[in-house]
Amino acid sequence: MSSIYGQYHSKENVFEIDKKIALAFGGIFFVFVLFVFVAGIIYTTKSIQNEQTRLSALVGNIVEESINRVSFSGKYQARIFIEEIYSKNPDFVYIMIIDKSGEVIAHSDSSKNGLILDDKYTKEALKVINSSKTVSQQINYHQNDKDIKVYEIDLPFVQGYTQQINGVIRIGISTESVSKSLKEAFIYFNIMILILTIVGAYIIYNTSKQMAKPIKNMAYQLEGILSYAPLNISIFDINGSIITFSKHLDETFALTQKNDYIKYNLLTEEDSHEEMNSDKNVFENGVVLNYEKMVKMGDSEKFFQVIKFPILKDSEGKISYICAISLDVTDRVKAQNELKKLYETLQERVVQEVEKSRKQEQMLIQQSKLASMGEMIGNIAHQWRQPLTSLALYIQDAKDAFYDDAIDEEYIENFRKNCMVLINKMSTTIDDFRNFFKSDKTKEEFLVFDSINDTLNILQASIKTNQISIEFDVEDECKIYGHKNEFAQVVLNILNNAKDVLLKNDINNRHIKIVIKSIFNLHVMVEIIDNGGGATQEVMEKMFEPYFTTKFKSDGTGIGLYMSKMIIEKSFGGKIYAENVDGGLKMVIEV
Repeated sequence: MSSIYGQYHSKENVFEIDKKIALAFGGIFFVFVLFVFVAGIIYTTKSIQNEQTRLSALVGNIVEESINRVSFSGKYQARIFIEEIYSKNPDFVYIMIIDKSGEVIAHSDSSKNGLILDDKYTKEALKVINSSKTVSQQINYHQNDKDIKVYEIDLPFVQGYTQQINGVIRIGISTESVSKSLKEAFIYFNIMILILTIVGAYIIYNTSKQMAKPIKNMAYQLEGILSYAPLNISIFDINGSIITFSKHLDETFALTQKNDYIKYNLLTEEDSHEEMNSDKNVFENGVVLNYEKMVKMGDSEKFFQVIKFPILKDSEGKISYICAISLDVTDRVKAQNELKKLYETLQERVVQEVEKSRKQEQMLIQQSKLASMGEMIGNIAHQWRQPLTSLALYIQDAKDAFYDDAIDEEYIENFRKNCMVLINKMSTTIDDFRNFFKSDKTKEEFLVFDSINDTLNILQASIKTNQISIEFDVEDECKIYGHKNEFAQVVLNILNNAKDVLLKNDINNRHIKIVIKSIFNLHVMVEIIDNGGGATQEVMEKMFEPYFTTKFKSDGTGIGLYMSKMIIEKSFGGKIYAENVDGGLKMVIEV
């Protein structure tokens, strides 16, 4: 089990990266040094040969130009020039001129003048004469009882007057003296190579170190991810062999414990088949897969969110390795399933709750109506008290008139008319109350003042009996759209509360002011202001809550203002609120 990064728990392979990089650059460095060294040797050797040829050619030209100035038959002059040139060039071992017959016409060693060469040297001279080409070779030359290495050059000798090749100029140059400067250059060159090698080694070392640093950091980072990330991470080849894996994956599937690193062996047959197909898709098409998978693990089931993607290709461009990352989402999936079940029953529960809320609202409305009806019965009693008293007086008067024998047709007619007026007034009161409680089936546009005035007619007797003055401040004809009776019920609740507060606090000069005004011709504002002393902060915060009341339980239900708020907000799309003013409370309705 090996990997470039190693397993999640090992750092040894991280350092192997440094070794591999060091070896790689070390090999490059060795090849570089060897190449430079060999190149230096080749270059130096070639330079020595080039230098020898160059010097020989230079000497040949000097000799040729000098000899061409004299005739071939002038042996004396030739020998003088040979000696002159020889004396000026200490690197020359010998210089001679040989004719076609092999006779040495002139030699730097005068003792050899007129010497006839053997057949071997004669043939070599004739070869140069016949081919007109320069010939060079390295030979051992015996001089002063020792052999020295000589670089010998044969050049065609052209007679100055006829321009014919009549002989050979043979020059011997000591290879040691010729190559002395080049050997020094070779030493300098190798010193330079050594310096360049040291500098190059330093640069390569630092370069390899810098190149290894990010790779090493990446290796440490990957090691940290593999060790501590709560993810199942694995890198595997086309056979499913896991090359590298995370600690979390090891803990989930017990790879180390089972000593089995073939991913398909860790799954059921069905799951393995599915995994092989998905892996094949990635290897062949290079796609990135992101899917959710259920895996059977013993008697339980776990759900994983899986991401697969290719990470490395071979020289042929085929994908070699895949990285798979999976996250255990079992808890999330279970929560989603529970949420799905909850959602399936949610609609039914919503319907049930809405129906329950509607019934509660209807019950509150009914309670509010019953409470209002109780108050209305009291108002009816106030309204009927005066006509009933008058009617009783008329009946009593009829009895007295009967005993006084004062009943005639005119009396009966007046009695009828008066009684009918009283009865019609009582009937009108009944109609007013009946209209107030009549349910509006359709919305309509109505004058706010008319609705409030109708309400005051119902409360007229109670207001008059309790000596409450009513003041109107009406701005133009303000109209609103909605159920007229519902709006009247809101006004009735507010006026009744104002009346009760005035009586409860025993206020002198009881007064209620009603203001109706338009807001930029867009909204209508109704203000009902009493001088009952206002409300505490606690009452202000809770007055619109259901079943909250400051009255005795026998006198109030605590749902009047709550229902008023519901009517204004839901039916009219407006708002209702209260404010303390100087000496009283102001209820504001905006619609």
